[in-house]
Amino acid sequence: MTLSSALAVSSTSLQTISTMLQVTANNISNAQTPGYTEETANISSIDLGGAGGGSEIVGYTDASDAALTASVNQATSQSSLLSTQNNYMQQVQTILGSSDANGDPAISAAVSNFQSAWTQFAAAPNSSSQQSNLIQAGNALAQQLNTAANSVESLNVQVENDTQTTVNTLNTDLQQVQSLNQQISTGLGAGQNVGELYNQRDVLVNDISAITNVSVFQRGQGQIALYTSGGTVLLDGEASQFSYDGTNITNSGGSNVTTLLNGGSLQAEVDFRLNSSPAAASTDPMTEVVRKLDSQLNAISSAFTNSSVGPPATFAYAYTGGSGTVPAFFTGTDAGSFAVNASLVSDPTSVNQSTANNVVSALNANSFSFTADGMPPLTNASYATLTNTVLSDFQQTANTISASSTSATAQQQQLSTQLSNETGVNTNTELVNLTDFQNAYAASAHVISVIDAMYAALENIT
Repeated sequence: MTLSSALAVSSTSLQTISTMLQVTANNISNAQTPGYTEETANISSIDLGGAGGGSEIVGYTDASDAALTASVNQATSQSSLLSTQNNYMQQVQTILGSSDANGDPAISAAVSNFQSAWTQFAAAPNSSSQQSNLIQAGNALAQQLNTAANSVESLNVQVENDTQTTVNTLNTDLQQVQSLNQQISTGLGAGQNVGELYNQRDVLVNDISAITNVSVFQRGQGQIALYTSGGTVLLDGEASQFSYDGTNITNSGGSNVTTLLNGGSLQAEVDFRLNSSPAAASTDPMTEVVRKLDSQLNAISSAFTNSSVGPPATFAYAYTGGSGTVPAFFTGTDAGSFAVNASLVSDPTSVNQSTANNVVSALNANSFSFTADGMPPLTNASYATLTNTVLSDFQQTANTISASSTSATAQQQQLSTQLSNETGVNTNTELVNLTDFQNAYAASAHVISVIDAMYAALENIT
């Protein structure tokens, strides 16, 4: 090997090792960066007229596992769906399960206290204290239902706003993936290292999977296309952009895709507020939740305002005795407007005393039938049964969703850890590589130094 060829080999080796040092250092510095995958420089030998000419970097490879990545994205969608549902159901529990001073569910306690107040009033209808106690108990029941109804509406507005925010985030993420697609394509064409762009795109795809199910398809020049599991295009060349009008989600072409964006937080948000009226409510406990809450709370208030001779006679009929001249005890058309008659509030002595025993019988009767959206029809039931059924059904749903969410989160974390272990940076290995490359760099530099000295010596020969 001539001095010139040795110098060429050493020079190209120095350049190659310098790049490998940069790659290794970058791996180490990003070892804790979420979504970062280990990068390796691809080396090829240089042929100089049949003789070895050293080495060069011909590309870069990022550690990857497409199948495991797809599993992580799918698990992320499921975890996000259940986590969002769990968040909302915990708020429902706060609304329905708020406790009174004794730790009992406030609405159930208010119904029970109202029944007790009537029993005490029937025993002493002329007592002013019992009259006032009765009105106070009625007001407490009305306040509990009013508060619950208003809280459900506030939650409904919150979920609507959450949905709009989620759609906006989806649009932004898809635009960023489109931009990264273009940067990757350009970078590959120029022979640049695009590993960091791949990592950024992978993180975005996982973010999108938390919003809705995602299937990834490879396209030319390192680009990808994104579709939902049902085949709705999210990005293929151009990013789809979605809009939300408070009820439906439409794509860039104006098509309604509300039911096609499955999985992730977006499905949880849309399903929670879905309302298919006048069709029967969904049997899925996490679909049309607001509709079911409204209907079941209204069923409780209606149980006290609907007047029917029966048998058994309802509370409202028992109180008025069927007389059109006796003002109703409660007024209102739903749980939100449910209230004790204003005339009774201003004058508790005007409570109808003559029907007190009939009212007590009605409140204690257990042969009523009740219906509401999302609630199995109740027969041979009492007012207390209706209230307890509403509360217990939502409690059971909340418990089930909470357990499922915990399990899904654990599975997602396990898969993410597995992916990180397979594709992430092994710091110990990289530190060993860094030392090896530093030694190789020093050796190549020394060879160049020796060759320079040899050239100098030759030049000084006379």
